[in-house]
Amino acid sequence: MLARRAYVQATYQGVDITDNLAEDVISISYTDALDEADKLDITVKDEYKKWLLKWKPQRTDTLTAQIMTFNWADDGDSGFIDCGIFIVDQVKYAGRPTTATIGAVSMPADQNFAGAPKNRTWEQVTLSELASSLLPAGYTLDFRSDDDPLIEYVEQKDTDDCAFLFDQAKKYGFRIKLIKNRVMLASAQWLEAQGVSFVITEDKLFSWSLDAELSRTLYDGCTVKYQHPKTEEEIEHTFMAPGAQGSKLYESTQAVSSVADAERVAKAELREQNQGETTLSFTLMGNTGIFAGQVCSLSGFGDFDGRYHIDQAVHKVGNGYTTDISLHRCLEGY
Repeated sequence: MLARRAYVQATYQGVDITDNLAEDVISISYTDALDEADKLDITVKDEYKKWLLKWKPQRTDTLTAQIMTFNWADDGDSGFIDCGIFIVDQVKYAGRPTTATIGAVSMPADQNFAGAPKNRTWEQVTLSELASSLLPAGYTLDFRSDDDPLIEYVEQKDTDDCAFLFDQAKKYGFRIKLIKNRVMLASAQWLEAQGVSFVITEDKLFSWSLDAELSRTLYDGCTVKYQHPKTEEEIEHTFMAPGAQGSKLYESTQAVSSVADAERVAKAELREQNQGETTLSFTLMGNTGIFAGQVCSLSGFGDFDGRYHIDQAVHKVGNGYTTDISLHRCLEGY
């Protein structure tokens, strides 16, 4: 078999720095995640202090990166990951020998989106309409769900648009993914109902860990109970997981505007509480086809075999190429 090769193509402020990285790079880590900005961390050796002086990165500079593989799984097999566009937000130096680590995030540079608290109210808007209104200029919404919750009334109090959007998404059981100039907003139920992208067998892993909370049982349902501060009306709804046989309830006091709203929130809260019952983390040979949001199937783990959802994938290129993934067992029916 021909020699495997993995490297990173990158631009900095529109200038191709691939060759410069090849000379200096120690490691590059790309974190692909849901519900938070993607991250890119580049560590380089800086013996002649060019990254410290002449090439010193500046906050809000832009980076792009692609992970490239050749002859990876077999001769002639190639792949790539378009990691996206990143904004430099942190630079660290250490010595001796001198090294520099450039940290960047996929968060939009628009300070009006993140970092500018606002106070306003929203009435009779769907979640997708709310999200579209909050996105910064140049970004489009990719909405994926069989249901688009109606928000009858909500207040945005001293919160920037980014944090408010993430809060509302979590409240209704949705997950967010920032992808270049696009924001994917997808219900967790919709994501976990997708087909299996690949199968992971235990004997193919470099290392793995599994955390199963055997000391507790899953919640059977969730009760949302809220008293409206103005009308003093008490709104209450209990959502039970399909097929639940017990009576273990999680209680929530989240603000809701109606019984229908309480039902959606109860369903999302129940999922939030139960999805951490079985979690896993793996390290395997680098794979450009793995990303956050996919569903995979596990084999060789006994009772823990089954469908799992990928919450985060970390691709590391340096002395080789590996992929670390974090997963939780898919929930069925809600």
